[in-house]
Amino acid sequence: NDKVGVIFFSNKVEKYIPPKKGRTHALFIVRQMLTVEPRTRGTNLDAAIKYFNNTTRQKSISFLLSDFLDTGYENGLKVIGKKHDVIGIKVYDKMDMQLPDAGLLQLEDAETGKIKIIDSSDPMVRYNYQQQFFQQTETCTNYFRKAGADLLHIRTDEDYVKVLQKFFLKRK
Repeated sequence: NDKVGVIFFSNKVEKYIPPKKGRTHALFIVRQMLTVEPRTRGTNLDAAIKYFNNTTRQKSISFLLSDFLDTGYENGLKVIGKKHDVIGIKVYDKMDMQLPDAGLLQLEDAETGKIKIIDSSDPMVRYNYQQQFFQQTETCTNYFRKAGADLLHIRTDEDYVKVLQKFFLKRK
């Protein structure tokens, strides 16, 4: 019986659905989550956080779902972390963490469209790739800790329901 709303964002706020109660509204949000397509590339977490802060007056439980491959959102996160119960959900794929030994790979950055060729058979390339993932994850974790917010890490091949259940049981 709680109100639920959502902000879809890329490098800007793409769509805002104000909080409402009811099963019909919840199903509408789910339908939008499954079908919405971003109009632009990129990510700007700070813009989405500021939009949330400016549109939400009441204290709320907020879920921030992203890969958090962005910078410059630390201060905004601290602001909403003081007012709201913020739970970040960092979604990542196994390939984000560990590059396979597959020889020369042509990679395209999904956000910028930039193409890069790398030699994934080089152990140093794979090591640096993994270290970059761990460094980015640690930075993100520190941002959330400093903001007094929680952060969950969910891999795309994991059962997210179990991760969420474990988290909420721990919080009780």
